[in-house]
Amino acid sequence: MTEINETLTNKVDPIIIDRSNRIDSIRLLLALMKWTARFMKRWHSKNGYGHGENPRNG
Repeated sequence: MTEINETLTNKVDPIIIDRSNRIDSIRLLLALMKWTARFMKRWHSKNGYGHGENPRNG
C-alpha cells in the first residue's frame, strides 16, 4: 500500500499544484471582495454616505 501512495505522490505535477493554489487564492480574493462590497452596501444604507450625498456622484 505504501508503494502505491508513493507512486501516486510522485506522479503529481508541481505545475498542477501551483495552478490549483493560484485558483484557490483567486477564489478566496473574489469571495472577500464580494463580502466586503455586501457589507459596505449594508453599512451605507443604514448609516448614510455622509453629508447627504453619494461620494460616487462627485
